Amino acid sequence: MCPEKSILSAYFDGELDDRFASVVEAHLQECDSCTEVLADFENVRSALHEAAMPSFAASKRLTWGFLRSKFSSLYPQPVWKRRLVIPAPAVAAVLFLIVGLGAGLLLSFPNRAESNVFDMVTHSHFENPQVVSFEQIIEYLDARGNGKVLVFTLPQDTRLRLHSEPALIKAADYRRSRD
Repeated sequence: MCPEKSILSAYFDGELDDRFASVVEAHLQECDSCTEVLADFENVRSALHEAAMPSFAASKRLTWGFLRSKFSSLYPQPVWKRRLVIPAPAVAAVLFLIVGLGAGLLLSFPNRAESNVFDMVTHSHFENPQVVSFEQIIEYLDARGNGKVLVFTLPQDTRLRLHSEPALIKAADYRRSRD
C-alpha cells in the first residue's frame, strides 16, 4: 500500500523521522508510481527556482491605495501634508496688493532734496540759525506761499537732558493719578 502524498512530500522535504524515512525509502525501491510523484516534486522545485521573481509593485500600489481610501477618515492627513489650492485670481490680487503697497511706501518717503530745503532756509536767510525760532521759519515759509508741506527735523543730539530727579511711585498712587 502506497503512502499518502503528504507523507511523500514530507519525505521529499526531509521532514520525516529516520524510522519513517527508512520505511518510505524501502517502499520507493518497489513502487514506480511513488517514484514518479517524487520526480514531479523535483520538477516543481526546479521550475520554481529557475523562474524569475514576479513584480508585485502594481498590486502593492493598488492595495495601499485601497487601504488609504478605506481608512483615511480614521487617520486624517497632517496639515503640512495637505494640498493647498489657491485660485489664480486670489494670488494675482495679493501680488497686486503687495506691489501697490510697496510702491505707495516708496513714494511716501520724503525726498532727500525736499528735506534739505529747511536747512537751506535757516542757513541762507537768517544770520544765526542756532537762534532762529520755529515761528520765524513758519512765517517766512508762509510768506513765500509755495504750498509745500513743512517738515521739521529734530536735532540729532542723543544726549539726555535731566529736567528733574527720578522718583519712585507706588503702583496704586500711579493708577489714582491717571484716573
